[in-house]
Amino acid sequence: MAGNNVLLSFSEVDLHEIARALQIPEKDYAWGIVNSASAVELLCVDGWYQNFVFYAESIVEANRTLALFHAQGRAQKVYLIMKAFDRISERPSHLPSKRLTRSSRFTSEGDHQFEYWLVEAGGWVNVHRAMSSILNDLQPARFSPPLGGMRLGIAEPGLGAWTAGDACGRYLPWSDIEPAAGDIRPVDVMVSDASGACGDSPVPCLSPKAGMFDEDGWSSAIAPVDIRQISPRGFEVTETVGILDLQSWYSRDTPPERLLGSCGLQLRADAFVDERQLAGIRRYSYVDLAGLAGRFSAPEMGNLVAGLALSGVPMIGANTTDLRLLGNELTSLVERFDIDDNEIERESKSIDMRRAAFAQFSPSMRWRQWLKASGRLMVSEPTVSVVLATRRPERIEVALKQIDRQSWPSVEVVLVLHGADISEADLKRMSGDFTRDLVVRKCDASIVLGEVLNVGVEAAAGDLIAKMDDDDWYAPHHLTDLVNARTYSGAELVGSQVEYVYLESLDITTKRPYEGERYANHVAGGTMLISSSSLAEVGGWRPVHRAVDRCLLEAVDSAGGLIYRGHGQNYVMHRYNPVTSGHGGHTWQPDSEVFLNNSSAQWNGFRLPPQFAGSSVWYTSRGRDRAWNSMLADLD
Repeated sequence: MAGNNVLLSFSEVDLHEIARALQIPEKDYAWGIVNSASAVELLCVDGWYQNFVFYAESIVEANRTLALFHAQGRAQKVYLIMKAFDRISERPSHLPSKRLTRSSRFTSEGDHQFEYWLVEAGGWVNVHRAMSSILNDLQPARFSPPLGGMRLGIAEPGLGAWTAGDACGRYLPWSDIEPAAGDIRPVDVMVSDASGACGDSPVPCLSPKAGMFDEDGWSSAIAPVDIRQISPRGFEVTETVGILDLQSWYSRDTPPERLLGSCGLQLRADAFVDERQLAGIRRYSYVDLAGLAGRFSAPEMGNLVAGLALSGVPMIGANTTDLRLLGNELTSLVERFDIDDNEIERESKSIDMRRAAFAQFSPSMRWRQWLKASGRLMVSEPTVSVVLATRRPERIEVALKQIDRQSWPSVEVVLVLHGADISEADLKRMSGDFTRDLVVRKCDASIVLGEVLNVGVEAAAGDLIAKMDDDDWYAPHHLTDLVNARTYSGAELVGSQVEYVYLESLDITTKRPYEGERYANHVAGGTMLISSSSLAEVGGWRPVHRAVDRCLLEAVDSAGGLIYRGHGQNYVMHRYNPVTSGHGGHTWQPDSEVFLNNSSAQWNGFRLPPQFAGSSVWYTSRGRDRAWNSMLADLD
């Protein structure tokens, strides 16, 4: 079949129109233009092509299809085509240069806008490898295998969602599972709905159908969420436009399609959320699920709501029966939203929901849970080393308490005493109830801050390095949310926005304008999280006495690494009054007016965001400085 062309799609689209726009001669087609179910038959044929063209509705759909391309042979040119969609706001502005030969947009004869990505290597290229290269370049950030290198096989073509777009996943009929003599088995785990197949499987096997009545939140009937495209990135707190009525009905077309309310996007029969639909939903304050009652099966509703929940989309009108496969915890978090919530409460409920959804539906967490019963474990969760440098002995006990209550399970603390004179007895007393691993290092007061931090990093054993300050406030899920953000963003360095600031002299808490979860070039220095390997590659912290955080951000950015800023509710910057508190001053010393002038809200007193709810806070406000009383007495 060498030299032939094929265009295929699992969606209803005029591929003749696309072929003419790409100037591919129809007379040379080997199988003609292939849509829907016929495409599955085509994908089982190992061929040689002049042009191999695949049309997908979205990156999410293309990721789900990737496993089917393993047996597709070679081509001179490999195309991925989608309807044109502006992704600029969703992607960092300084991505590394593309590996692809060409990407472009075109207008068809019917005035439809399309964009395509082409791999053309001047010879025969492997179709799967080319499509995988295209999709990797379309991910927001660094290469990160969703399943950690696990080789997953799907025995039926319609189960591609369980691979979560991992290039190691492959369509593998049961007849091909046994290797040739002396070879290795091609997969580690199989997904199959074939009757009785899992019972006789030579490898661990997951059956989605077997999870139809599993209501503990880990039902195999619900696939992992493709977190590289579906995540909290782009969540809106302000400037939302009301409620989206998520009505649903079947059209007369085949396959069935469902309309996504007034934003004009379609929910397909499989109900998986893709990046186009999510972009249309983001501007709404809430999505109303009430109109979906009875329109979707429990697995379909589970897949739909799992994607919305992990994205942080606030929902109302949920039917508990429809959501039974999500389990009680996530269902209760979905049902907590109230249209009378203010913006801060709405965001906090979204944060709780997406954290719980990530713990269940991110690919690595989902497969880690599913594989427990088989005795095969995936790569373990990363360990975090918190580097805590301090000159203030009086702050050590409170700082350790804040770290000890963090929800991330694997945490050690490297406490670097920067000229602080502390006896062994006092240190033992301060850390008496501390349950984490504690490493202590000492540096002379003359050593600059950057070197002090590097001393801490050298003593750290964790996969990830977190910088926390002794004089700020951290909610219990601070580290968990940063580790999660690093996973779904793919960024080299993650942190939080400086959104909440307590000004001790004024006894005022300010809230700066919300900037959203997004790629950025700045995060709060007291919230930085980076891998130990990436930190080493950029030379660690620069050996200077101030601006160490800015220097690290510049180093990561200059090296082509991405920086991601998560939500701001886990962190409150505390600007102490050195005159009355004995604090000794801050490394960064802007005037209070900087925080007042840039605030979108202010409250009297020491006030923490909702993510701190139920947390012990070891601080009592000293009240306002007398000099400010007359002008601020009536504030609130």
